[in-house]
Amino acid sequence: MLLKNVLRTFKKKIIQLSAVGIVIFLSSFIFTSMFYGINSLQEPSEKFFIDNKQEDFSIDMINILTQEELEYAISKYNLESGMYTLTNIKKENIELYYEIINLRKETFEQKYEMYSLELREYKDINFDDNNHKIRVIKNSQKINLPMIEEGKIPSKNDEIAITKIYAKKNDIKFGDILKVNGKSYKVVGNVLFPDYNLPLFGEELIIDNSMQTIGLVTDEEYEKLKGEEGFHFAGIAKQDFKENIFQKDVVNNIKDEDELNFITNIISTKNQMRSGAVYEEIRGGKAMSLGLSFMISSIGIMIVAIIIFKIIRSEKGQIGVLKALGYSNTEIAIPYTILILAISLPMLVLGYAVGKVSSVVMRDLYLEFYLLPSTNIESNIFVLITAILVPLIFVISLSMVIIRKMLSKNPIELLRAGDVEKVSKLNKLVSKLLKKCKATTKFKYSFIFSNLGKFFVFFVGIVFVSILIMFTLMSNGLFDKMTTDYYNSVAYEYEAYIDMTKELPILENGEEKFLHYPNGKYEEDSITLKGIQDNNKLHKLYNNKGKEITSKLKDGVIINKSFNMKYDKEIGDTIKVKISDREYNMSIVGISNEFSDFKVYINLSELSEMVTDNKSDEFFNGVYSKNILDEEKYLTVVNKAVILEQSQLMQNFMKFAIYMMIGSSMAIAVIVLYVLTTLTVEDKYYDISLLKVMGYNDKEVNSMILNSYFVYSIISFLISVPIAVALVNAIAKYLIVSFNMVLPLQFELWHVFIGTIIIMCTFFIGTLSAKSRINKVSLQEILKEYRE
Repeated sequence: MLLKNVLRTFKKKIIQLSAVGIVIFLSSFIFTSMFYGINSLQEPSEKFFIDNKQEDFSIDMINILTQEELEYAISKYNLESGMYTLTNIKKENIELYYEIINLRKETFEQKYEMYSLELREYKDINFDDNNHKIRVIKNSQKINLPMIEEGKIPSKNDEIAITKIYAKKNDIKFGDILKVNGKSYKVVGNVLFPDYNLPLFGEELIIDNSMQTIGLVTDEEYEKLKGEEGFHFAGIAKQDFKENIFQKDVVNNIKDEDELNFITNIISTKNQMRSGAVYEEIRGGKAMSLGLSFMISSIGIMIVAIIIFKIIRSEKGQIGVLKALGYSNTEIAIPYTILILAISLPMLVLGYAVGKVSSVVMRDLYLEFYLLPSTNIESNIFVLITAILVPLIFVISLSMVIIRKMLSKNPIELLRAGDVEKVSKLNKLVSKLLKKCKATTKFKYSFIFSNLGKFFVFFVGIVFVSILIMFTLMSNGLFDKMTTDYYNSVAYEYEAYIDMTKELPILENGEEKFLHYPNGKYEEDSITLKGIQDNNKLHKLYNNKGKEITSKLKDGVIINKSFNMKYDKEIGDTIKVKISDREYNMSIVGISNEFSDFKVYINLSELSEMVTDNKSDEFFNGVYSKNILDEEKYLTVVNKAVILEQSQLMQNFMKFAIYMMIGSSMAIAVIVLYVLTTLTVEDKYYDISLLKVMGYNDKEVNSMILNSYFVYSIISFLISVPIAVALVNAIAKYLIVSFNMVLPLQFELWHVFIGTIIIMCTFFIGTLSAKSRINKVSLQEILKEYRE
């Protein structure tokens, strides 16, 4: 009989209970899908990194010869005095090239005996009519060993291994032909490299694995390939690698070692975007899955607790009768607990099942960007317990506590009509502030604080939703600022880099020269120096207001926004930039609204003199052009349209993620607000009855009972704005410090306006049903309630 009675009571609240069921479902679903999806990558990836000797750190070095190296080359190889790059020396005298590399390697290893180095060489090649790009990495012997996922390692000069995701997206099978630089290569395997699990091939954060791939060929064939060559040292500890010791003994002291002046940057794998970012992504993904599911579960449990509390209170008269008849608290509580279990358990199991299925999508989404091995998703007892058993225990335990607390009252108190709540201190304070207001206004803005637990749930729900909304709004245009805005602001269509072993090309109409120097140093960090003409037509610079500032290069240098954000440098400041062994004081005259790399723009002739040690003011190594360039004349040619096309693909993914965030925020907001508002009506049923008996119409009752929450919704949102901004700034600072990566997440006042609109719309959607319930309260029910 008791179970039937409770079941009848629950049927009256089916909508609220369904909403709570959805929240419980989300808590299990989010945790399961993210944990399984990430875990299916984490375990095989960790094994891959260990088995294939992933580097512990990497060392970037200057491409030009130091003064000591130049003197060595002059004395041993009769090299003429001048400015030489290692890439050019390799083409002319490969023996000298490897001698200098080995000298650098030995110098470092003698200073730091607990570490060993190995040269990492690669070539970037545009192929397939410039639409696709391949980074061919030379095979290594002891660090960063390649892994062949399927197929075999290339053994002939006409064989090549590429990534599985590139092969899949371009329908390339083993035995198919891939043409690179006009030569045909037979695809024989799928390769992965432990130091390239995030395929970043340049300064731009563009990752499109359908148009770019990592490749492996024989060592002999590698030397024959024509492309833009790069190199750095991969480092590994001879014993266990200790991050704190490495930071203290090597990174913090390297700048004081004069004999290691060829080093421009030294960074541990943990802080390396192309390899270490996956660690943070996996760790952050797990933390987010736990944190988000915990937050949603907490809100769900609090709402469940309020529902149980209100259900029992609404039945207190009947429960009082049952207690008077001799039923024990346990006998009365069990039916309620059984029904809570009947709601929670199926939703948790369903969330787990759906989460496990969708984790395949989560895993594949990671593999769209990260080059990692993966395994099949298998059941895990830890996930099963965490996703189902833990939240179930919380819900049932908390429900039992609330039920037993309500049942602790004596029958006479339960049978008493009405509901007298203890006035909270906050309620007294609000009433005091509204002392001179009319009665309806005082009631409207003070009654919400009569139950602080309910108000706390309401506040947490609004803050949680508001933070998600603010993050979404602040990331608006994120990818445009990082890539497309820059390329859309310049007038050139092609960007080419000169092969310095050949004569400098004669520029034609529609072409302009520039000087790209990636080995500059500021505060011991590597920065890019870009020399352009102050009156150029193809690469103008603009500030954040869209005003052209290129001509200011006559008076000083222009830093980009990334440099400004990392080093907190403003117009009028002076910076000391190091080029090779020489330092130059530069005055900042402008800030370009550009977020790629940490860049300083200098007048072309001035940078030319700095780079050539005052030997020439006409040196350049790149060409901008509005027209198609002859690839035979240049080391590499980049098509701006291709970069924009690739960036659009990533932008579509970013938009998808943003829209998903908005959708999730709105869904949770509607659920939380709907449950709170409908429960408010039921909780204040007696108050509604009295107000109607006193002559207030439905509109006035709506205003006093429901609209009081509106002001607090807006206040809660406004309180959450600085919280969200602080979180964004903390994340941005962490990315700059740890990864040298700047994300232009910017707060603007219009975000507050849009966020307020979203909260208002969500609130009114959630109150529609509650208002209809108020309007349906009949006079008979009012009189009946009043009589009781």
